[in-house]
Amino acid sequence: MSCIRINITDREQTVSGEVHGSEGDALIAALSAEPEIIAELEHALSRFIKPHGDFKPFARFSRHENYEQYDAGILVINLAARVIACESTYNSPSKKGEVRYHDGNSATDVSVRYRLPDDWVIVRSMLEYKSAVARRLAERAKNEPLDVRKILYGRELIEFIVSQTAAAQKRNDENSIADIHERWLMTAREDLSGKTPREVVFEKKDLIDDDLFSREMQWSFGGECPPFLPTDSHAYRFAGVGAHEWVIYYDLVRFLLDEADNENQSIEALEQLKDDWLNLPGNEFHGRSPALVIERERRRIPPAMSAEDALISHDCPVCRMMSEDFETPMFWHLDGSNMDDRFAFSIYNTLEEWEEEQRSWQEYNEDFNRQRDAAFFDENTIIEEPDEAV
Repeated sequence: MSCIRINITDREQTVSGEVHGSEGDALIAALSAEPEIIAELEHALSRFIKPHGDFKPFARFSRHENYEQYDAGILVINLAARVIACESTYNSPSKKGEVRYHDGNSATDVSVRYRLPDDWVIVRSMLEYKSAVARRLAERAKNEPLDVRKILYGRELIEFIVSQTAAAQKRNDENSIADIHERWLMTAREDLSGKTPREVVFEKKDLIDDDLFSREMQWSFGGECPPFLPTDSHAYRFAGVGAHEWVIYYDLVRFLLDEADNENQSIEALEQLKDDWLNLPGNEFHGRSPALVIERERRRIPPAMSAEDALISHDCPVCRMMSEDFETPMFWHLDGSNMDDRFAFSIYNTLEEWEEEQRSWQEYNEDFNRQRDAAFFDENTIIEEPDEAV
């Protein structure tokens, strides 16, 4: 018993059909691409089952619901409510896991990790399903998706920078740039549904970072770049912010603050500087522009580079030998090492996590200093010879 009946529902329709249980597992994994409609789920499935020809995995499905038990059981995916219901002896859905990549002919030895958005709900019986769907539809209706980049990169940011730098100059505040930056990130805004810019940035950061890492591993072991998100997909249009964009956004805001502080730039001038900065290729991004790096992250495309580009020294024979033998792509990452050491600019979701990390570093440094001082003392201690016996 290894086949199951699948039901997939979005806001407009339901389709149902019978598949092998492993395809049900791949469908669960495909939810990591945040599909909202059946067509988006169909495309997301191609990340785990390689498409051949006209890839339409649901073409043979019926255009209605069917909740009758079948063989190994039943699996229901409601995209509109983000609810999964499963009564199956084959499947056991979870929000994190891995599935074996299918090359279109058979399952391979390549395991692909996945992570679902936190708001997905999994129930283990059809009795729970209807009440869970009603509750989740009501919850999601109260939280319509918001394109946060219109605020993060829009006129609101520029006006804030201009007004705040002007006020700091009147106060003759020479150390205002980091404070203004922090205030922008940590101040709740009505146009962000009462959240701070930092909160909306970090809502999906872990999800995107995990998904990109999974794509990197899949590319490395599978030998080809996995399919990426279409630009008309819901997940792209309302994409969260990943680690790369977080680092780039820090640099952009600092650049604009410096320009406003030093040159007394107008709102229009700063907006033009912002657009120029985002679209100018830079060495720190391996020849890419910041806008392109952000675009690729939104589409869940791993930041690949060739082994040749990764060479630290072309004069090193060992480095060159390794680059010539390395057939899979290499990946580069921005780490934010240049950021100010404040919670607002850190990679941590909560202040408690950041404070715990600060304590750990303090304990490490104190222990290191004690060991260093002890070693220095032992090395420089002069041991006096005992007096000779009289």
